[in-house]
Amino acid sequence: MNIGIDAKRLFFNSSGLGNYSRRFCNALASQLSPHDTHFILYSPKKIPPSHHFLKEIYFNNYSIATPYSPLMRSFGGALWRSWGMRQQWKHDQIQIYYGLSNELPFGEPQTDIREVAIIHDLIFLRFPHLYPRGDVFFYRHKTQFACRRAHALIAASEQTRRDILTFYPDTPPEKITVIPPACDAAFYDTDNNASVPASTAAALPPRFVLSVGAVTPRKNTAQSVEAFAHIADTFGDLHLLLVGKAVGMGVPYQEKIKAYIKSRHLQQRVHWLPTVDNATLPFLYRQAVAVLYPSQTEGFGMPIVEALASGTAVITTAGGCFEEAGGEAAVYVQNPNDAREIAAALEQLLSTAQLRQQHIIKGKPHAQLFTPENIARRIGAFHQAFVNG
Repeated sequence: MNIGIDAKRLFFNSSGLGNYSRRFCNALASQLSPHDTHFILYSPKKIPPSHHFLKEIYFNNYSIATPYSPLMRSFGGALWRSWGMRQQWKHDQIQIYYGLSNELPFGEPQTDIREVAIIHDLIFLRFPHLYPRGDVFFYRHKTQFACRRAHALIAASEQTRRDILTFYPDTPPEKITVIPPACDAAFYDTDNNASVPASTAAALPPRFVLSVGAVTPRKNTAQSVEAFAHIADTFGDLHLLLVGKAVGMGVPYQEKIKAYIKSRHLQQRVHWLPTVDNATLPFLYRQAVAVLYPSQTEGFGMPIVEALASGTAVITTAGGCFEEAGGEAAVYVQNPNDAREIAAALEQLLSTAQLRQQHIIKGKPHAQLFTPENIARRIGAFHQAFVNG
């Protein structure tokens, strides 16, 4: 069987959907016989043998397909991904195609090819003011087409499944299967600090709260910083470590946060790391006394699982996908926009070692639901049911 995969994010995104794409492909390949399966990874640009993400593909039965003409290579391959790829499917004789990021190519359907679209979130419809208008327009129509055209949909969470049925009510509910993303195995190896340079460990503050995520209003980074400011005098040795990069609308948002930090004279206690490598991030989770993740909305909320798998208590938002990710192990705030409520939850957690330990103990078995092995089995079961259905 030839299986086509949308590999744009796989090759060109270092986090988020890129991590998801690589893990999904590895998971699916691990569940299928390499003798009976060949994967065709559709990339909008040529991939040299030295490409750094090739080393994260843990199977060999694949080839890479790229645009077949100068016209299709124009605009970074966008025209090919949206309109030209279907012609290539015929040549490659694929039987199944997986669109890994909320979209499928436009054009007439091919009766001998079955299509699956993975829908991560519909945040652009729930919070359209957080996106440029043009992006909302294109995201809305691409996702609507994918939901209509796909023979099956995979939703990243129950929250995403509900959003699909709310915003695209013509979608048959039986068409949707919920499979959350897998948490990387590195977060479960809580004793492995050998890969982290001693200089990195030495540069960290001795006691810190960790916040991980892109710098954007939706993530409520400002509320996390303000909550820390409220308790800074109570815990004089405590620091806040923010891991995340500001892009687009997040750039002016970050500047406002920096101005607030300066106004509270916290420049020496609030630290910003735009990016960290794959070995360092699990180490940061393990060293943190707590994790803050009071986001307004997400498709799933992977930092919650990463914290629990790492053996660290996490404070996040009540309801929606956050409780799917955190179960009974996370600490929840009702209003993620209320910095004082976040501060109160953080102060209670930091003041009571026994309470913190209780949440850590609950987190271990819950995090096991999202191991690469367990999610791979769910993906494999979906694929077999889809093939046989």
